[in-house]
Amino acid sequence: MRTFNVLGAVALVATSVIVATPAGAAPRAERLKLKISPVTSPIFIFDAGIAEENLVPAIQVTGLLSGCTPGTDTYGESTTVEQDGRILYEWSGHPGSGLTSCMDPSGSTVSSGSIFAFSGAAVHPGRVRITMTVRSYSNSATVTVTRWATIPG
Repeated sequence: MRTFNVLGAVALVATSVIVATPAGAAPRAERLKLKISPVTSPIFIFDAGIAEENLVPAIQVTGLLSGCTPGTDTYGESTTVEQDGRILYEWSGHPGSGLTSCMDPSGSTVSSGSIFAFSGAAVHPGRVRITMTVRSYSNSATVTVTRWATIPG
């Protein structure tokens, strides 16, 4: 009787595992990991103008994406930065901005576009709250991380 109960339990667990993991399931997003750098780039001057010159102080944010499959995925990045209670804007107008490919599963660099204040006080040295999201273009893998960082100065 004891042997029957153990075998029955093993059969039930095996059936549950087979039912819970369908063939061809999409890769799990939990495999991706993203670590945002605790320090942004130094402030630089950026031309945010479209038709005319508009020079503004700006920063760039970087992160390290890991857990991806080398050479198979391209990832899109979007970044939100908040300083002194106001949202700063990401300018992704140049080619390749906000895109990265998985070159190394232990870590590929992800860089934001130029981030600046659209109006009001300019970006300045100090603390910022960063939220970075990275999405795969080939599957549904997505990872979002929020952290405090420092603008050097």
